[in-house]
Amino acid sequence: IASLWPVDSRATKTLMIHFHRSHKQAGLPVISALQAAQLALLRDATLNYRHPYYWASFIAIGGERR
Repeated sequence: IASLWPVDSRATKTLMIHFHRSHKQAGLPVISALQAAQLALLRDATLNYRHPYYWASFIAIGGERR
């Protein structure tokens, strides 16, 4: 996972917690886990991280682990 621009550290922490839960615990592939984490931030009205600035910069780089 890489970021295309500088982002807020607290938002990134929240995104990465969602990402790792989806990837490691739920067993989703990296790209699906990243998408799930981004959607979680987008949909959570209690967080101030709904704006794409906080989550849209992240991309998955590399192949899928087998």
